[in-house]
Amino acid sequence: VLFWEGKEAGSEITRADVKMFISDQSIANNWIDCYGEVLKDELQNESSQGLGRSAFMHSMCWYSTIHLTVRNLHQYLCEPLFQNMGKCSMLFFPIIHHEEFHHTLLVFDKDIPQWLHFDSMKPRRAGTGECFKNIKKLVEMVELWMRAVKDQADDMLQQGCRMQFDKSQSTHTKLKMVESILSDDEIRTIRWIKENYDGGRIPLNHARICPQQDEGS
Repeated sequence: VLFWEGKEAGSEITRADVKMFISDQSIANNWIDCYGEVLKDELQNESSQGLGRSAFMHSMCWYSTIHLTVRNLHQYLCEPLFQNMGKCSMLFFPIIHHEEFHHTLLVFDKDIPQWLHFDSMKPRRAGTGECFKNIKKLVEMVELWMRAVKDQADDMLQQGCRMQFDKSQSTHTKLKMVESILSDDEIRTIRWIKENYDGGRIPLNHARICPQQDEGS
């Protein structure tokens, strides 16, 4: 039985998810995606009032980075980045650790730019811990994509198109790429990367202010 269904394929809350939630079991990724979509709709009203615009990446973005399935990488990482990086000031990446029992949040603050990691079980020593090591994999993947876009930026902007993966004809191991006319959002993303990203490492830090949970909670 479905209680909620999101815009992305597989984004849904079922009776089983609700049962696990109210019985204080581990939180399914579905809840994270649900919260992200609901909050995104609320923040759209704020962005229309002149506040910064944000985007919430799907939880499958993290899984596709870890397991390196090419179809999911394009569907949940590359394509959303093309659509959102240019028009948004912040991108939010939900991360799942410790066999899906601990969640953290990775934020790309484009205006600075910098990466911030929010961890409710942050280690005492900054830049350490298994969770911090995990998020570096996602940071490296996003910055690898940014370097690839920067290298091709002039060609894409001059031609007004790019190669985009065809979701209907791609598999988990093989991509079908088709030529696609650039949208306004994609043009904004390509131009921002071309003009602002130097191809190096963007600073990655623990968020200084983040509520901490008790050990064993």
